[in-house]
Amino acid sequence: MDKYVDIVNKDTKEATMRLYGEIGRQVDADLFAQELAALDDRIDKIHLHINSPGGDVISGLSIVSAMRTMKAFIHVHIDGIAASMAAVIAIAADRVSMQDYAKLMIHNPYPSDSDAEMNDKMRKALASLTDTLQTILSRRGCKKEKIGSLMSAETWFTADEAKAEGLVDEIVSSQRADELKNLTTTELLTRIANEYKPVNNNEMDLTKIAAKLGLPATATEQQVLDAIEANRVRLEEQHNRLVDHYLALGVSNGNVTDKNKERMKKLAAADFDLFAEMVTEVKEKPEGEEGNAGNGNTVTPTVQAAGRLSTALEELKGKAAGAQAQAGKDWNWYQKNNPGYLNELERTNPAQFQKLLDDYENSL
Repeated sequence: MDKYVDIVNKDTKEATMRLYGEIGRQVDADLFAQELAALDDRIDKIHLHINSPGGDVISGLSIVSAMRTMKAFIHVHIDGIAASMAAVIAIAADRVSMQDYAKLMIHNPYPSDSDAEMNDKMRKALASLTDTLQTILSRRGCKKEKIGSLMSAETWFTADEAKAEGLVDEIVSSQRADELKNLTTTELLTRIANEYKPVNNNEMDLTKIAAKLGLPATATEQQVLDAIEANRVRLEEQHNRLVDHYLALGVSNGNVTDKNKERMKKLAAADFDLFAEMVTEVKEKPEGEEGNAGNGNTVTPTVQAAGRLSTALEELKGKAAGAQAQAGKDWNWYQKNNPGYLNELERTNPAQFQKLLDDYENSL
């Protein structure tokens, strides 16, 4: 299984990858580049999500090299931080989207050994590397000379600033800007990383789930989870309103009283159809019998409803009996202390009864 490929949709020929963490330490750039390149013969579009402080420049350039030689369209999504080499990788894509709370940073490269004395060869290599990075960073429209000034100043950008400078193509509006935009770099990096849950099934298609929820195909896992939770709350509120409606009907016909109201609510949660049938069912009594409130009618469950209720109660008793049998007591204990329970268990939960008996016989 690929380490950095989250989702592969064979139907739409789209894939999702994730560059989260420091390049060279938490992200194996060579392996990442290999997995990226391996998608090119079967995928037309790749969504690359980034939340990274940067890292080793030479290692990162292997990812850029793979990106620029692929036929597949690469759409980068900056989920949190794209700093240093991670910013270069982001801007090397065919399209760059940036969350409205995200941050981007560019700066000049520096020697891996900051204590080493610079010689002419090292200066020349560093100048060549700087020129390469400036060329990549200027590919979206910002002039190379200005990129050089911004890199020298080690410049941080908000989403609005990055778009104004021509470093990203679009800003993705979220409901979290006020919550996240004032976090420090480390706080934002950590928050977004902690929200990410790896997808272990490469065939899972998050884009289909997002579409069902009315979200764009580029929605993050957190946005999908938020939408699912919002739907759950909405459905729960609808269910509660419907229960209240039926309870009111039950009160009006006398089938729901102060004494049984809470039990009816529990029944609604366990079996709504049975609950609705019981609180609304009115059965006419035989002629000559005194009716409810003098109207000749009384509220009683139908035979079908009563049978279903009895079945539900029997199932609950069986589950309770099974739970009791699992509490550490064996056949021998019940024979000595509660033989009647075994008779009840055999009737209500034959599978659990047989297990107790088998365990007993095997112990002989």
